[in-house]
Amino acid sequence: MIGPAVVGMALRAIRRRALRSALTALTAAVAVATVFATRALLRGSEVALEKDLGRLGVRTISVVDGTGFLPRGPAPGVPRPLGPEDAETARAALRREGVAAEVVESRVRLGTVARAGAAGAPVPVPVIEAPPAYYRTFEAEVIEGRLPGECVLDLETARAIGVAKAGEEVVLRDGASERRLRVSAVLADPFRLRPAEHAPDLTGSARPAIHQVMGFRNVYVAPGTLAGGSAFLLVVVEERAQASRAHDALENSLHARERDLVVWSRGTWVRSVMELFSEQIAIANVIWGIVLAVALVLVATVTLVGVRERVAEVAVRRAEGATRAQVTGQLLAEGGLLALAGGLAGVPCGLVAADHLADLLTWRPSAAPAEALLAVGLGAAVGLLSAALPAWKASRWSVVEGLRRGA
Repeated sequence: MIGPAVVGMALRAIRRRALRSALTALTAAVAVATVFATRALLRGSEVALEKDLGRLGVRTISVVDGTGFLPRGPAPGVPRPLGPEDAETARAALRREGVAAEVVESRVRLGTVARAGAAGAPVPVPVIEAPPAYYRTFEAEVIEGRLPGECVLDLETARAIGVAKAGEEVVLRDGASERRLRVSAVLADPFRLRPAEHAPDLTGSARPAIHQVMGFRNVYVAPGTLAGGSAFLLVVVEERAQASRAHDALENSLHARERDLVVWSRGTWVRSVMELFSEQIAIANVIWGIVLAVALVLVATVTLVGVRERVAEVAVRRAEGATRAQVTGQLLAEGGLLALAGGLAGVPCGLVAADHLADLLTWRPSAAPAEALLAVGLGAAVGLLSAALPAWKASRWSVVEGLRRGA
């Protein structure tokens, strides 16, 4: 139905109606550019989020409780908090299960930190006792100084108190004690998606310090520095596939349910977050479908109006011997070629738009060649579908009536 001759006639018809053809192609280009730019930005955020969450330590399992915040130990009826003996119990349980893992003991409590000699209110932060092994529980990247040391800051904490480099002094207060410490290192922020400007955590006081730790606005100090605090364990398995076995072994050996302990696998959490994000992308796919449907209606409307103005032309072609299939093929070819041209123009325009929008965000767009081909293909499909109904109607017009209207 659509051969070289038909395509040639479609091209000549497009050139004769240059303005209308340009508007039709522009509609397709805008639709394809919108879909492609949105897809590239969402895909880029997905890639960036996966990298960010991967830096948190997907092979790490946390064992935490909240009883360490009580001022004089657990009250009557409160389950026994974590202690040094639990670390040995965890190591023994993992050995029995044949899980190769490292168990790291640590403590955390809420405190405040400020740059020594600086004006302004101290910043509330979780203060963590971090042995050297602690920095292996996540991807700790040093951007200033070296590990370990008496005081290490997360980048967000350093920004909040105005510390620019290692060697500066800070004033740390935890509970009733106050001490001056020299900053040994500043760690890179694992969350590349975090806004560049430091924003205060307005919900921090309502959450336990052990939960705030994952915000990576922390201060890390040497073991034995804190007076009190909440003990917790971090278990780093050598193989991520063994995380589930390690999780079950820790829950059973530490009697987690009876003691209200939380055994939490970061890898499982990361997987859940990514699955939730995939659901959001699925919702975005529906929105893209709506955009394409709107473009289809617009192009179909323009095509139908244009075809109605060509009643005489179609009648002459039919009188010269053109079949209904040939008339339909020519109009379909016109719609497909215009949409294809719009799609080819829309992909680079969408990529440029995504790059400019990314300057306002904290991640870069990501687009694969296959997605560009898909966008162009969708544009061409929109053109063909929008031309289908007008082409079908035009092929069934009466030749006599068409010639009479054109007279």
